[in-house]
Amino acid sequence: MKTHRILTSLLAVGALALGPALSGSQAQEAAPPPQPPGELQPPPPPPPPGGPRGERPPAPPRDDRGPRAGDPGPPPPPEGLPRPVDARSASIAVKTVTDATPSFASGQVWVKTAPLGEQQIEASLLFQGKEIARLAFNPADGTILPKGMPPAQPLPPPAGAPPAPPDANTPAPPQPGAPNPTNPPIPPPVPSAAVTPEQVKARLADMVKALRPAGGAEAMPREGFWRVPLVYQGAIVADVQVTGDGARILPDLGAARDAAIFAR
Repeated sequence: MKTHRILTSLLAVGALALGPALSGSQAQEAAPPPQPPGELQPPPPPPPPGGPRGERPPAPPRDDRGPRAGDPGPPPPPEGLPRPVDARSASIAVKTVTDATPSFASGQVWVKTAPLGEQQIEASLLFQGKEIARLAFNPADGTILPKGMPPAQPLPPPAGAPPAPPDANTPAPPQPGAPNPTNPPIPPPVPSAAVTPEQVKARLADMVKALRPAGGAEAMPREGFWRVPLVYQGAIVADVQVTGDGARILPDLGAARDAAIFAR
């Protein structure tokens, strides 16, 4: 009986001791009380960068196999910018001009005045109805001028011929030792072309048939095209512009503009 009383007393003391502990653990497991309205809750902490341990994500695998069939490739350049020139397509550009040479046709012939007052006779070269190049002619005899040659003046008289009489408008040359005049002499008028555009146009078709492309092409990377020279009797007389891939002949906008302005 006495032992039973002792056990009952120990159980009662243990229950009193465990009561506050159980109450604290239950309070911790319970949800926090809601925030009163109108107060902002603190944001949750950000996740660690790169992964759960703060490590960087692995880099994507590299594909060093190069372009494959079906890939779209790089996007084309915007309009208005020159397209790239393929250095391996020079022979293609020459072949494109060679194949098109039998279809070349004569265009308009016009006369214009150069900055120094001399007359220039030019003509356009056509392919599929569009101007693709221009030809320059000697105003004295109507022959084709090599590219880069300035327009020639009328031919001098043959050897042994008497000198031409002086023009009334041409001032006499100053004598040696004579004082220089205050006003400079008026330069003589520039003689006009001895060949008319009609005469050049009558022979232009035969000259066009004799044109041949040179055996090479010049790359123009800034402009975005190839330039294939045309040869007439051993001299380069014009250039034909071809796309950077060598597949298509481009029009000559300058020749088209001059033909529209100066041609009759």
